Amino acid sequence: MYNCLRRRFIEPFPLVSIADRISTKCNLFRYDNATDSFEYVNVTVVSVMPSKMRMNMEYNFWYNNLAKLLITGLVPFVSLCVFNFKASVIRRVRTYLKLYLNA
Repeated sequence: MYNCLRRRFIEPFPLVSIADRISTKCNLFRYDNATDSFEYVNVTVVSVMPSKMRMNMEYNFWYNNLAKLLITGLVPFVSLCVFNFKASVIRRVRTYLKLYLNA
């Protein structure tokens, strides 16, 4: 029941508030009481273009391919192998100590 009430009454209010705030901050439209009409003002068009460095083939090769491979692939794999090896050594030492010190 609470989810239904939340979905119908509580969730729309922040969304309306955020939309109103964005339209007020960006001056997308202004209501004129004298003429009862909307006046559209201050609309900015933003375009995204790649930089020269991003279009450089050496940068693409070294950073996008090799550096990301090292950071996201090899470093986590090697660290996982090292920590698993250390955990297995500690487990072997503990079982050895339990078996031979209790005997």
